[in-house]
Amino acid sequence: MNLEIDLNYIVETDHSLYKHLAFYFNLKF
Repeated sequence: MNLEIDLNYIVETDHSLYKHLAFYFNLKF
């Protein structure tokens, strides 16, 4: 297990999740 790759994966997923949430809230409001 490579910690650096795991951290990059977490950052990418968090960023993607944030973008999806922002898109969802933009549709709601």
